[in-house]
Amino acid sequence: MNTKLIAGLLMPVPVILIVLAAGLCCILLPRFRRAAIGLIAASAVMLLFVSTPFLPERLLSNLENAYAPISENELPHADWIVVLGGGASGGEKKPPADRLSASSLYRIAEGVRLAESIPDAVLITSGGVFSRGNGSGELMAQTAASWGIDPGRIIVHDDPRNTREEARAVSRRVRTGDSIVLVTSAFHMPRAVMLFEKHGMRVIPAPAGRMVDPDRPEKHIGHQLPQSGYIEFTERALWEHLGMLWTRIR
Repeated sequence: MNTKLIAGLLMPVPVILIVLAAGLCCILLPRFRRAAIGLIAASAVMLLFVSTPFLPERLLSNLENAYAPISENELPHADWIVVLGGGASGGEKKPPADRLSASSLYRIAEGVRLAESIPDAVLITSGGVFSRGNGSGELMAQTAASWGIDPGRIIVHDDPRNTREEARAVSRRVRTGDSIVLVTSAFHMPRAVMLFEKHGMRVIPAPAGRMVDPDRPEKHIGHQLPQSGYIEFTERALWEHLGMLWTRIR
């Protein structure tokens, strides 16, 4: 069975729906009424836990706090700046930046910032095509060029479709001893570093686009109420942890 399908079924919403469906089925059978009540109550409790901030923010913060962002005062020497793809949409009539997903957009924004500050580094944008049109790697390259980066400094990897393939593609290009600044989402950085290091590369993490704001002031009551955004936090955190587990197994 496809590993992404298995991981998808382990996400909060499918698990909650499976438990709820089991409870509704059991309630039709008199001898299982007590089990039905327990299953329905369990699905409600799980939904409460994953849709309020206490658990989701902690799960995601543990990943996002693994590496600090690169500041202007601590710029490293680098031969390469590698920006991992975060998805893109179709719509050829829209400009490249408008077709990038939010993840790809803040990743390339960080990549451009670093490329401007480290002028000798080559910028690699990565991300293959999942549907018609250009992939995120090509669209990020076009966006970087429109933001002032010399196209001659940009290399596009438009074949990789996941982080493992991106790490393999970069490892074939860089030389032993080269320094690599790796740009990806803050929550995705621990798994990305693990995969790049498995290919023998030493990387300098440059996390971008934190989802949990560490400097946000005290939350008001509205932030404590159940929200779909917290379910997304939980899903992203679980997906990354499952990905790291699978990487270790492989």
